[in-house]
Formats: sequence, structure tokens, C-alpha cells
Amino acid sequence: MKTSLSFVIFSGIILMLFFGCGGGGDSGVGSGTLSIDITDAMSMLPDGTTEVNVTIEAVFVHKKGGGWVECDLIEQPFTVNLLDWQSGNTTVLVPDCQLEPGDYTKVRFSISDANIVIDQNAETVHCVKVPSDSLKTDKNFNFEVENGGFVALTADFDPGQSIVEAGEPGGCSYLIKPVIHLLLTHKAATICGSIAEDTFVGDSPQEGVVTVTWDENSDGSIDESEIYTHVKVVNINEPTTDFCIFWVDPNEDFNVVVEVDDGDELIEVLDELVYSRDLLELSKGEPFRLNGGDPIYQ
Repeated sequence: MKTSLSFVIFSGIILMLFFGCGGGGDSGVGSGTLSIDITDAMSMLPDGTTEVNVTIEAVFVHKKGGGWVECDLIEQPFTVNLLDWQSGNTTVLVPDCQLEPGDYTKVRFSISDANIVIDQNAETVHCVKVPSDSLKTDKNFNFEVENGGFVALTADFDPGQSIVEAGEPGGCSYLIKPVIHLLLTHKAATICGSIAEDTFVGDSPQEGVVTVTWDENSDGSIDESEIYTHVKVVNINEPTTDFCIFWVDPNEDFNVVVEVDDGDELIEVLDELVYSRDLLELSKGEPFRLNGGDPIYQ
């Protein structure tokens, strides 16, 4: 029988996107500065994956009522192993992009190449096909650039959802359909929790999966198919196994479900000690601790 440990996290915070916290670089009259960092969501990947390499050729931003503006990358092109930048760590993608003041509505990433390395000992490199219709990925994202202001964004690249099996004999093993969550860096929240050792079953190492869903369609409800990210957690005979979901938008609603491995299937965990309330506010820039910070027990 399956039971469920499900945390519904609702944010009722209304954020006005004003930026005037100091200039970035050589901001001059009639311009503001944008920077973009990139990070990995630390999501689920095929067992034994040691590298997920992605090459980004360009980044563009779109001004409301205007056109596209290309921002210089820190390296041209920019190649990154996403697995080097997990657990809240980031690396610079766009250092200082001078933009006219105004409202911006989209960020576009042009991806030219990707590969995945599985089994470090054998160094098996699998090519990842970049389809023509996925070469440029548009993301609707509104932010305001003020004259002399500075805006910092973080692009949370989720390789677990972006890279899927291609199913093409004789061709690339995988296909990339980029899933990138964009956030205002200083306002991004974190959801953290811990699973008690007794919750896991079987021999060590024992695994669990944390699934985060959200109201992706903005229809007022959270559908279990609307996956924000998956995170795998592994217990190695520690009293608790900690996990965190980094780079979470405090304006969105989320549902978090924890499942532990029981042989051939995952059993969703139920904790009767979890205090129950429907509205759990995420605070900008702060961690929200599931179960009030206490470990989750089966």
C-alpha cells in the first residue's frame, strides 16, 4: 500500500521588481547592467553519469516593445559541465550586459552542442542530439532594468528533464529539450528537508526520490505531471539524509513528495508528525524547512 508525504507550499508574496541596489560594472547614463549565472538543478540522471556538457553559443534578451539584444558571454562559446555546479553553486555565464532601461520579457539561450559521460572508468561518452527546433530556447521571464541599476539572474539548468533517451538506433543516444528555470538571484528561495535513517529499507546504500511539482500552467492548481524537478537522495548509514531544492521562485506554489526505495518500487513516505496547514509561505532568499526542520519518518 502506498501512502504519501506531501508538502504543499504556497507563496502569497507579491514582489515588485525594482532594482536600484548599485551599479554593476561601467553602468552609464541611460543604461543598466544585467548579469546571468548558470547552475545545475542536481536532478536525476542515468546511473553512473559523471559529466553533462552543454555548449551555449549566445544569450539574448527581449525588450518589451523593442527587439532582441545579444549579451556577451564570459567565454565564446561557453561550454560547461553542469555537474560541476550543483548544490546551490553557480558559475558566470553573462558577466555584464549593458541594457537600455525598461521592461524585458524573454531570455533566449542558443545551444549548439551537448554530450553526456556515463561510467567514469570506461569514459563512455554519449552524444546528445540538439534538434533544430530546440536550438534556441525562449523563456518568458519579466524583469525591469533601471537606469544605473543592476539585475542578477540565475539560470537553473535541469539536465534530468532536459536530456532524454532518443531511441534512434545508430544515432545519438540522447536528445536535449532544454528545461531552464530563470530566477532573480537575490530573491530565490530554497526548500530543504531531511529523511530519518529508519525510513529507508533494505541494504545500504539506500535511495529516495524527492519530486517537486508546481503550477506550471498558471491555472490555479498543481498537477502531478507538472514536474519542477526530481532529486535523488542516497542514505549511507547516516542518522539523517539531508536534501535541498535550490533556486526556487518564491512567487510560485509547489508540492513536494518524498519517496523511498523498497526493492522494485518507491514507497511514498507518510509522517504523522508533520504539522498540517494549507499555506506555507516561501520567503525570498531564505530556506524553507519541511516538517519544521525535523527529520521525516515513515
